[in-house]
Amino acid sequence: MKKIKYTVAFLLLIPLYTFSQLKSFTIDELLKASDELFISKGMPKDSGLYSVGDALYQAGRYDSASIAFSACIIKNPLYTDAYYYRGLSFMYTKQLDFALNDFDVVIKFEPQSEGAYLNKGITCSYKGDYVNSLKCYDKAITINNQNGWAYYYRANVKSQMKYPDNEILKDYDQVIKMKDFDDFSDNQKALIYNNKAYILVQKGLLDEALKLVNIALKYDKTKWFIWDTRGEIYFKQKKFVECINDMSQAIEIDESRSDNSFYYRGLAKIKSKIDGCQDLKQAFELGKKAAQSEIAKSCK
Repeated sequence: MKKIKYTVAFLLLIPLYTFSQLKSFTIDELLKASDELFISKGMPKDSGLYSVGDALYQAGRYDSASIAFSACIIKNPLYTDAYYYRGLSFMYTKQLDFALNDFDVVIKFEPQSEGAYLNKGITCSYKGDYVNSLKCYDKAITINNQNGWAYYYRANVKSQMKYPDNEILKDYDQVIKMKDFDDFSDNQKALIYNNKAYILVQKGLLDEALKLVNIALKYDKTKWFIWDTRGEIYFKQKKFVECINDMSQAIEIDESRSDNSFYYRGLAKIKSKIDGCQDLKQAFELGKKAAQSEIAKSCK
């Protein structure tokens, strides 16, 4: 059988190599290194390899980490954490079927592993398998109903599956209530508040939506769609100057995806007695079909 080769930095563990030194190792060489570490340090033979994999994983070197975890599993086929983090490494490198297999192994060994269910759900979502993704998030929440990440990802999947808005809002509300909400990045917090706001826009609850999107912008001012959400709210509130300003900001950040921004900016300009026809035409070119009737009505 052909040996698997890869490049790896041994981090902090094997005295022969420093942090900056690189060498090409096979799995056999990793196993030998683990034996040497066991002899010199009195460590379990599989823990040395696991620590190598963990260091590589923490460094974001997921391809190399997956090989180290594989070598660890060869040493100890019952090492659940090695399967779990190899599954994560596979997930991050888009080897999704391998990731699913590893998460299933973890679930077999530890049926109450909320992390395995959560990450299996994420992996299923990457594959477009929203039905099984939703089942995994449901199971993670059954195991621990304080897992904010499970509510977050479940809300996103429900949105993809066109669930009723109230169902999606409930999950976003749960996320915000959870103790681990502070662990979410500012970008993720902004997405949650923006997504809640946009649902409320569709329901016509503009004042409540505006409060939420303002919170979103406190967390992240770099996303075009958050400015677009607030711009649409301002238009529907007949605040046309504010609408023009926000839609201009959205367009500046990402013009190629700003069909809605061009559309509402064009309408706001027309309402303000400014020529907005060029914006409406740009919106139509980018795919906003509603712009066609507005062009026919307002532009000559």
